[in-house]
Amino acid sequence: MSDDHSKVKDPLPQRPRGGHPQMVLPPLPRDPRSRRRILAVRGWLVAAAAAVAMVALSACDPFPEGPAGTVTGKHSEYHSSTKTRWYFLTTTGTFRVDHSDYDSCKRGSSYPDCAN
Repeated sequence: MSDDHSKVKDPLPQRPRGGHPQMVLPPLPRDPRSRRRILAVRGWLVAAAAAVAMVALSACDPFPEGPAGTVTGKHSEYHSSTKTRWYFLTTTGTFRVDHSDYDSCKRGSSYPDCAN
């Protein structure tokens, strides 16, 4: 009797140590020029992604600017459901501001000059 099972290849690839076959990246080529080119492209992609993220984060103010005037009141509200604190200033009306504007504008100061 011959052992036919030993001649059949395993249809599933063997899993390398410490990971799945899908997670294995091909090694970088040994050619120094190709290796430098690949690393340069990776560097440019990382720099481009960082630049896009910085533009996206700094492009808009989270809250619209409130009415100009003298700051007559300040208060904050804590929302336990979201664990966030909202900050408000009062000039001719009450409006929401971010934390840095709340800290930099004291009562009696001129808004929006104190926020800059």
